[in-house]
Amino acid sequence: MQSRGRHPTRMAGTYAETYRFEKPQILAFFECDEGKSVMNSLQEQEGCTIEVKEFEPVITTHINLSFLKQQITEVADDVIVNSLGRNLDMQTGQLSRCILKAAGKEIGEECRNKCPAGLGVAEIVETSGGKLKCKAIYHCCLPHWKSDRCRPDDVLRQVVSDCITNASTQGHKSIAFPALGSGNLGYPKYVTAAAIIDTVREFDNVPLSVVDVHVVGYPEDLDFEEAYKRHLQKATASANKSSETIPIGKLMLVLLEGGDN
Repeated sequence: MQSRGRHPTRMAGTYAETYRFEKPQILAFFECDEGKSVMNSLQEQEGCTIEVKEFEPVITTHINLSFLKQQITEVADDVIVNSLGRNLDMQTGQLSRCILKAAGKEIGEECRNKCPAGLGVAEIVETSGGKLKCKAIYHCCLPHWKSDRCRPDDVLRQVVSDCITNASTQGHKSIAFPALGSGNLGYPKYVTAAAIIDTVREFDNVPLSVVDVHVVGYPEDLDFEEAYKRHLQKATASANKSSETIPIGKLMLVLLEGGDN
């Protein structure tokens, strides 16, 4: 049994309190004569009214996160993410040039048509995938790593979050992130890897259409792959801090692992 809290009503001196029972056949028990007798006794003893209802289970999801050793243009995910400057010039930056060459020049034209005034920091513009295998490309604008106008790592995390949210809203199943900002913008690769991993973990148990997130590094980029593996191991170890509950008579002793001494 797990209490879900009290909810005040408009009548002074009264409140509603909801309990959630998850044992199999519990509803059948409360509907039989013995269960009804138990409820009647409780109502008389506590001076309350008990109502038993079925609850709808909350549907949650788990995102599969993995690393791909390949060019971002070869990824077959529904969405791939690109980093662009505010002027939308896809000839600037290795990532954009690579995508433009493989997807076709119409991608650059789409960007300019949708954002004729340019792209603001942390903003995202969507284009088609052109000649690529993906269904859409999300082009984002990040600040330089040494920017003194904002916290670049916070902007990056927000962009990653917005990309996942947008992809899910549009019903996409998968999305791929390259080493965003690690070229001309100067982001350390560990920062980029950590931002993606930590943000993806925040979506665990949140209803989404996106089920696969890929972090993509070209085969020669061993630094990015190592940064990804290192932070994933750290994040996993932190999440695995476990607790053990030991019954001692009517008491429950809870042992926590990984806490401060």
